[in-house]
Amino acid sequence: MQAEFFLGALTGNGFHSFFESCLKEGRYNYIIKAGPGCGKSTLMKGAVKDGCSLIRCASDPDSLDGVLFENAAIFDGTAPHTLDPAHPGADGEYISLPVPRLPKDACERIKELDALSQKHRAAARKLAGAAALLTAPDAAREHFDEARLIKRVRGILERELPSLKKEGRVFKRFSEGYTPKGRITLYHTHSALCERAYYIEDEWGLSGGFMKAVVEGGIKRGCDAVLCFDPLLPSAVREIVFPEAGLCFIAAESENGLPDIPRRRIRTASCLEPGFSSVRGRLRLNRRIKESMTRECCSELEKSKKLHDEIEDIYRPFVDFEAGRRVFSDKISAVL
Repeated sequence: MQAEFFLGALTGNGFHSFFESCLKEGRYNYIIKAGPGCGKSTLMKGAVKDGCSLIRCASDPDSLDGVLFENAAIFDGTAPHTLDPAHPGADGEYISLPVPRLPKDACERIKELDALSQKHRAAARKLAGAAALLTAPDAAREHFDEARLIKRVRGILERELPSLKKEGRVFKRFSEGYTPKGRITLYHTHSALCERAYYIEDEWGLSGGFMKAVVEGGIKRGCDAVLCFDPLLPSAVREIVFPEAGLCFIAAESENGLPDIPRRRIRTASCLEPGFSSVRGRLRLNRRIKESMTRECCSELEKSKKLHDEIEDIYRPFVDFEAGRRVFSDKISAVL
């Protein structure tokens, strides 16, 4: 089983990308430049081998945005996550696939489709932004004893994590996203990387302080940490993976879809104070509204994707796929 992540996602703050930080993780980066429908994802799928990590595309989760190997990486470097190596030839290089010259009627149709697609994506961004406002309600925090929950972190880390003689590193990812296929979680990645888990039952978005303390404590012990952020609130960590310890922490509203590995439960509700009952009804209403908004957001993304698929269909008859395959293979022969 291979690890899979998103590096970009439509969030409550618009499109949020961790591609740039991933470029700086010490690999040699091959960045593909090409037009729609020119076979970028297909070529990357052909390069996949055991032990690599896959980067899924949130706009089309059946496609790849990247493949991460131990010492190299391949990325789709086109919008909305346009990428460039910091020092071409030293830390990366471009793979420029042949781009066809289209006839005039095809160009006009592409402009029409792209304008419509952007309208649907703009609608999706507005819905995601509105839903984000309901994700971490202050009303719940007013009745939550966060310090009591955070006190548990030190004991857990001393028991579960080794103390390593190095500086721990942080890798930023998304393991869930709102896509044309709905909300997708990649929890199978945690099963691939971890042997055990802590499930933080977090119905009301109250686990932020606890997760921050886990990250800081793990880094101090020299452990590398893969942080997976909330796709609506990209400043909030929802999962932490410590690959060297085979351990992960997952904050989620319920256990539905969690990785099938041994886990312990920590309930944020155990630190709620009696006054919380006065706001519970309003919070439940907010959650239903948020869920409705995110469904509409995914519906708009689906409409946008169908239009983008039409654009790719216009390109394909004019693309020299064999020439693109040769360019790609020559460039990454050292990786394969």
